Amino acid sequence: MESIPSGWYLVKMNFDVLVGQPATPIQQHTQWRLLLAPDVHTAMARAEEIGRIEGQIAMPPLQGLIQWQYHGASEIFPLDQLLDGAEIFSHCIPTPNHA
Repeated sequence: MESIPSGWYLVKMNFDVLVGQPATPIQQHTQWRLLLAPDVHTAMARAEEIGRIEGQIAMPPLQGLIQWQYHGASEIFPLDQLLDGAEIFSHCIPTPNHA
């Protein structure tokens, strides 16, 4: 059997965190995941599968009161080269006086 070459992909996955009945969104949650896949389409399909599974997991002991709603993968980056010191994430937060 011939092996299929695989590569690493960095995928941004987006969720809403909902509370109460009726469910009300209280925060947005973002996950960055590393996925090993033969191509970008397979990596995206894998991200969608993980997102659906994560969205179905209840958070005990608050089962039914807190829900995660998956909104899809919004960004996907092939990691063709892993370089020492390469920036993979940067986030700026405004200070209270400059928001």
